[in-house]
Amino acid sequence: MVQRFIHPVFCAVYSFSERTHEALREGVYRGDLYRADKVGRELNEMTVGVIGYGKVGVLVVKLLKAFGCRILVNDPYVQLTSEDAKAGVKMVSFEEILSQSDIISMHPRVTEETKDMMNAEAFAKMKTNSIFVNTARGPLCDYDALYEALSTGQIGQAMLETFAIEPPPTDWQLLKLPNVTLTPHIAGASMRTVTYAAEQVAEDVRRYIAGEPQNNRCT
Repeated sequence: MVQRFIHPVFCAVYSFSERTHEALREGVYRGDLYRADKVGRELNEMTVGVIGYGKVGVLVVKLLKAFGCRILVNDPYVQLTSEDAKAGVKMVSFEEILSQSDIISMHPRVTEETKDMMNAEAFAKMKTNSIFVNTARGPLCDYDALYEALSTGQIGQAMLETFAIEPPPTDWQLLKLPNVTLTPHIAGASMRTVTYAAEQVAEDVRRYIAGEPQNNRCT
């Protein structure tokens, strides 16, 4: 679901707000946090790179347009629509999207081609203050390489919804970094998600009984 992009991108803001909320509950007014060296950037001044332009990637770009950010897309198997082109969305190479983006958001399927596509070589091409977001699938990323990139300052932050092992071990090294925000693969959880899934199953059962082809057939 698209929430899996929107949730982690704003997790940094939420985490910041959560800390100030808890401080207020304890009687501490953290007005001192309103400082240029502590506040974050806004999407409208950033370049967001969307890797993978399937159904989810298309919806993510649709939402990003409203924020006024520069949008780059990388997917060798699709073409941009005329609507995207008019909105300034640009299709670029994998190397370009890494080097030009302030945020990289992952949305491809897991294939032999995409496994560990975000590895040490890829992270080395990203901006030093960039944010890496993986809300798609764990196997897309080499998490040891990600840890190295984050701990050495090669990239700025990571926001992760999916992991190599789920749940991750309690001693997982990424859990110990202050520049990582993690959610337990639940960012797509909503009442609409539940009802939509049920509707899809019910429709395919109806199609099967009626002798019609299923929309979501598993082979």
